[in-house]
Amino acid sequence: MVFPWRTGSRKLGLALGGGGARGGIHIGVLKVLEEEGIPVHSVAGTSIGALIGGFYSLCLSGRKIEERLLSYLSSDTFKRAKFNVLAQAKGGKEAPIFTRIASFIKKEFLLAMALTRPYLISKENFIENLAYFIPDIPMEGTRIPFAAVATDLETGEPVILRRGSLRSAVYASCSYPGVIEAIRLDGRLLVDGGVVAMVPVEAARILGADIVVAVNAERSIGQKVEGLSGIEILFRADDIMAAELTRRQTRLADLIIQPEVGDTKWYEFQKMPDYISIGEKAAREKIPEIRKALGLPKAARSGLAWPSGRGSR
Repeated sequence: MVFPWRTGSRKLGLALGGGGARGGIHIGVLKVLEEEGIPVHSVAGTSIGALIGGFYSLCLSGRKIEERLLSYLSSDTFKRAKFNVLAQAKGGKEAPIFTRIASFIKKEFLLAMALTRPYLISKENFIENLAYFIPDIPMEGTRIPFAAVATDLETGEPVILRRGSLRSAVYASCSYPGVIEAIRLDGRLLVDGGVVAMVPVEAARILGADIVVAVNAERSIGQKVEGLSGIEILFRADDIMAAELTRRQTRLADLIIQPEVGDTKWYEFQKMPDYISIGEKAAREKIPEIRKALGLPKAARSGLAWPSGRGSR
């Protein structure tokens, strides 16, 4: 079997960022790369990007990820997940009065829980959901190089996970602070990688990529804001700091895919299929630039072989 990156062409690495439900964008990007015959050498992921990237490193198919996602969203596992509770606690001014009252009660309940407990979703609960996508196998068993990025809650350092349990690495990268129980690995207490590296460009470089395409699924912070509560202002300030850090980090990528994603909340996972379409559109617009960066011809190559084992390194 001939691998394109062994014949002199440049190696493409993806840096898939966080964003919760907006991570459907990553699936759309992967589907388009597959349709165009552009092989991916390696993937680094943060949060939802780690979940999708980890699954992709095993199956090498955006379509298979989409099929699994649609199956998950209709499963009892998803229905039991507390993501639904978070989504149901949202109630806008346009909602009926009783819906808004129920939303208010749920928000107050969740706030009380958040103030008195270290997490809302237990490790056991979240692992049940992860298991729908990620098997508990060594990271060395993936078909292409993969890394998940987490944050050391004690030191504040980014932690690039490349060895050990694949499921534990993805768990650590996805453990949203205060929502999902933190995990201790190799003596470190780890939480979501998005705290320090929302789009893991550096990790993608470490995996050996010549060309890094960063996929940023985060919201723009350019919206007008009025009548915010104190806690909402605090969250807004945190969003601004995170956006600036992400902007600085993504500048290190060779190409950036960053579609407009509106105001979708990270826990509205039922909307992920919509974001798959957004990701497809954004990726197709970037295909000419990606081909040029990789030294590929404008037309899709035929006969490119996809890796079947870790020998692709």
